[in-house]
Order: sequence, then C-alpha cells, then structure tokens
Amino acid sequence: MIPWINSAPNGRSPDAAHEAMRDLVRTRATAVRVAGKARQHLQGFLLRHGRIYPGKKGWTKAYRRWLTTVRFAHPAQQVVLQDHIHAVTDAEARIERLTRQIADLMPGWSLAPVVEAVQAMRGFGMGLGPCMDGSRVTRGSAIFGNWSGAAMYSASRLRFARAP
Repeated sequence: MIPWINSAPNGRSPDAAHEAMRDLVRTRATAVRVAGKARQHLQGFLLRHGRIYPGKKGWTKAYRRWLTTVRFAHPAQQVVLQDHIHAVTDAEARIERLTRQIADLMPGWSLAPVVEAVQAMRGFGMGLGPCMDGSRVTRGSAIFGNWSGAAMYSASRLRFARAP
C-alpha cells in the first residue's frame, strides 16, 4: 500500500461543503455516462431495424431532425423509438440542470479560486477539457464542457485527499 494515499496534506480532511460539491460533480459525471448509454441504446435500436442515418455525424441538429422523420410500421416499435428519444432528451436535460447547479454553487465554495485557476489553464474550462480522473475527453455543455468534474476534481486533490 502507498503510505500517502489515504493521508490528507496538512492533516486536514474534506469538510462537509467540499464533500457535497464532490458529490454533485460525481452525480453530473454519472449523468453524462447515462446520456451516453441512452444514445447508444437508441442507435442500437435503429441499427437493429436497418435505420441508418445518411449524414456524416450523429447527434447534430440535422441528426435530431432526421430522428423525427423515422417511422416504423408497427406501433410498438414507434413507441420504443419515442421512449429511447425521450431517454436521451431527459438525460441531456439532467446534465444541463446539474451543470447549472454546479455553476450556481461554485462561487460560495471555499475551493472556487483553486477551481477557477485550474480551469484557466490551457485546455480546461469551456467546451473541451481533459479529465484528470481517467475518464475520456468528450465535448459537452457550453458552461463547463464535459469535464466530468476534472477541474473541481483536480483542484480538490490539490488541497485534500480522501479521508480513510
């Protein structure tokens, strides 16, 4: 076992506010994964039934318009298609809601200056951000990008480690 893995620098452990923000960021990261799975399920359903998008790139405005034109002969299949579409839109709405909540709560958090400093580094912040927690880099929301908490995660590791 690595001796420093469970020890907090300066003998401090995360306070309740810090843990709450980390929980919120983890929840958003989970929502991002759920949205990806919902998209995957929808695309799998379409592929199983031979419905292939003729465009070059999925999940654009054009792709979403195309989804509204997809029709199935059997009503049950149409219901399944609509359910998959609703699952994707619900998941995306959840990501946006959680992102707004993070943005709203960030200024009152004790590590906000550290998070802002990490986000100011090249490659962090708006649009595209590398994920230092090992998750993959993808495009995301306009506020923080799909950083899956990378900036907050990284900033929190600067001052705190997980308590044993």
